[in-house]
Amino acid sequence: MVRTNLLKYTVFIIVCLGFLNKTFSQKTTNTPDSLEKLLIKEQVDSNKIKLQLELFAFYYMNDTDKENHYLTLVSDLIDNSNTISSDMIYNIGHIYESYRSDYVTALKLYKKATDLAKSQNNFEYINYQSWLGYTLAKTGEFEEGLSQLLNAVETAENKNLKTALPFSYTLLAFVYRDAGDFGKADMYFRKSIEAS
Repeated sequence: MVRTNLLKYTVFIIVCLGFLNKTFSQKTTNTPDSLEKLLIKEQVDSNKIKLQLELFAFYYMNDTDKENHYLTLVSDLIDNSNTISSDMIYNIGHIYESYRSDYVTALKLYKKATDLAKSQNNFEYINYQSWLGYTLAKTGEFEEGLSQLLNAVETAENKNLKTALPFSYTLLAFVYRDAGDFGKADMYFRKSIEAS
């Protein structure tokens, strides 16, 4: 349990720092009022999401109503836009999973990100499908989660995307460990180390 929480926290910190660093690479001195004015003028959906996430981060743990409002706006914009990148959708899924423990919304976002990236069959697609599988398994949908993870591994092997394999193998090991199948967990932990 401690390892699972530590993994979840570590992944969350890495995702958020990477996402926020990528999203807000220029240090901002904007106030919530100035951000809200920029948001009103903004026409590009991905830029609106960045502003809404910046407002969400500003209000996080300070004003729950406004925090919820901006995260809801992000979710609504994703639902109604075809121009948001799979990377952004995937990372917002992590916000829902880690900040809110809202697995229903997180799974919906992971599924959407995976579907958007599917045609590319690239590293991101493998990782999105692996995390979708892992999250499905840890929310009680073991068979579907395992199927997603094994499919991600098969795709990575068939497409020679060896750099994606350690992450997928590690998540498979966690799924088997959590299910009590320590033999398979050990096998996938070893595969992960060998593939690294």
